[in-house]
Amino acid sequence: MEKYNSDITILIISKDNVLSDEMLKLAENEGYSYISADSFEKAAELLDSKSVDIVLSELYVGKDNAFEIIAHINKTGKITNTILLAEHPSAECVINALKYGAYDFIPKPAENDAIILALKRASENIRLRRDNIRHFKELFKLNQLKNEFLAVVSHDLRSPLSSITGYVNYLIKKGDLSELQERYLNVIRDISVDLYELVNQLLDISKVETGIINIQRVETNMAELINTSLNNFVLLGIDKNTRIVFFNRLENTHAMVDREKILQVLNNVISNSVKFTENGTITVTAETKNRHIHLSIEDTGIGMDKNQIDNLFTQYGYSPSRGTRGEKGNGLGLVICKKFIDLHNGSIELESEIGKGTKFFITIPEK
Repeated sequence: MEKYNSDITILIISKDNVLSDEMLKLAENEGYSYISADSFEKAAELLDSKSVDIVLSELYVGKDNAFEIIAHINKTGKITNTILLAEHPSAECVINALKYGAYDFIPKPAENDAIILALKRASENIRLRRDNIRHFKELFKLNQLKNEFLAVVSHDLRSPLSSITGYVNYLIKKGDLSELQERYLNVIRDISVDLYELVNQLLDISKVETGIINIQRVETNMAELINTSLNNFVLLGIDKNTRIVFFNRLENTHAMVDREKILQVLNNVISNSVKFTENGTITVTAETKNRHIHLSIEDTGIGMDKNQIDNLFTQYGYSPSRGTRGEKGNGLGLVICKKFIDLHNGSIELESEIGKGTKFFITIPEK
């Protein structure tokens, strides 16, 4: 019957034959797989050629110390825990050993129970790290499958949704409809347009996560780009008696950004401000700090609570919301905004308070 610890391999390093034999016997009794070396040079060769989970070593082997072997392990990137033994170690020695990356330190002469306990802790840590890596790989694979599924489904849904909208618009323009028929067709059109937008957003998210979407930086006049976005919402603002103000404090108006993606971010954030603000003000400010473009979009709208803020940029934590006039929103737009800003090595954050409004902060490197 296979022993419990047989999945853990120990490399025992000692120039003391008696100590080496004792540790080898202890490892065997506890069911570990084991190999040994009487120098750090041989130990390094074994570490390079074999799978080793735990190194049980004297601090000094001849003139060399075990910090060399720890450094070697760190270079390989392998999951290996090092347990060191030393006679009358100073506090500085122990601290340095742990600083270099030793997992544990045992003073000599060491009781077998102390070594067994140290090996047990190191083994449990190794198994936990193995499980974490396995779970990460499984989650990564599932995430890839999810993205592929979203991409396929989104692509296959866009065409029929576009056709529905087209046929509905044709019937409405053709006329000869009763008031009830036209109202129903308008409902169908609104639903199909909302679904088409949702499908596009899901497709954008899956493209970003699979690396299909990359940014194409071009020299862009940021002041002009912000004005372009603001012009899209001026009439909506007037209709809601909301004033939109832009303060351009940029020292250098030009930046190397992906124009389309940054415009999409601006449109989404400003659109949200308009949606949740009635009889108020939306203030957009742009300034240059430390070779970064700093944007703030502040509104005097209905605001958000802490739970909404915490979930706002989370793909699976968003919740549908409605504006001051019942405008629909699925929350995915801001998820995409964060992904686009992340691709620019920038940041997007916000502050908000119920009844007092919301303020977004966007930072983008100039280059």
